Amino acid sequence: MAIAGMHHVGLCVSDLQRALAYHGTTLGLRVEPFEVAPVVMAATARLLGLAKPIGRFEGAFLKRQRAASGGTAIDLYTCPDWPAVPAGTEPHRVGITRVGLLVQDFDGTLARTRASGHPPIAEPVQWQVPCVGNTRMAVCRDPEGSLIELIEAPPSALPGDGNALCACHVALNCADLDRSLAFYADALGMTVADRFGPTGVDAFAMALGLGTGATAKGCVLEGVDRASGRARLQLVEWLAPAPLAAAADGAQAFGRAGLVRFALWADDACETYRMALAKGLRFLAPPETLGVEGLGTFSIVMLLDPDGNIVEFISAHGPH
Repeated sequence: MAIAGMHHVGLCVSDLQRALAYHGTTLGLRVEPFEVAPVVMAATARLLGLAKPIGRFEGAFLKRQRAASGGTAIDLYTCPDWPAVPAGTEPHRVGITRVGLLVQDFDGTLARTRASGHPPIAEPVQWQVPCVGNTRMAVCRDPEGSLIELIEAPPSALPGDGNALCACHVALNCADLDRSLAFYADALGMTVADRFGPTGVDAFAMALGLGTGATAKGCVLEGVDRASGRARLQLVEWLAPAPLAAAADGAQAFGRAGLVRFALWADDACETYRMALAKGLRFLAPPETLGVEGLGTFSIVMLLDPDGNIVEFISAHGPH
């Protein structure tokens, strides 16, 4: 099976308009509202193994400015009929903890976060960002408390001028780095692009509000498609402070405010399912093939990684 790269990361919110104002106006991401047909929502409930229908669903894709297609989107959504669950937003909690955004207008973006009432947790730090280089970074919390990592990009990193911005990575805290690497690299076929630690990460920990004395180790994984704007997956095992247990496992996380799942482009989601099933991996349900008006036909399946995180696989069978 071949993993092309990151397709999107799911961010559940309690107030869609408030979240759109922050991510669209404050951070400068391009907002693309969407409607989901009932048949797609029914299939999504089956894919997640949910015991009841999802009900009402509202959402929008957040994408990089001036990009017609490609790249990694943030799937921002709310489910008014689904019981809200508080987010587990501690930076060292096991699970999908933060999304990193490359931004050219770093100082201007920080000024807007302060004006919005959601300033950086700490002053920007100089940090060796894996696969990016030595640059400034800061971490903010969005209105739901989710961690948004802002990374200053060199002028050549993003096309266009002004506040060009795109997804850089999705961070996944794991309880056991070697176990997670066996899953994402060996079982799924992703490639290790960079490694770090075990080492002190005081500057990074301070940006996250963890103070000094923190140590961690990790790596960055990517698929075969290294196109501009395609986010990577960053695995981190915190050694000090000790990682907190995951806030929820699998489908229980669907209605939890915050980052709840990420999706990978696969060459064939159904074949991915068959091969992974033979390896004993945990799936929530068999694959579904759906026709989406104006976009094409897609096969989708969702599995659980060793820490219980939802990983979605998508393959396209028509124009997209």
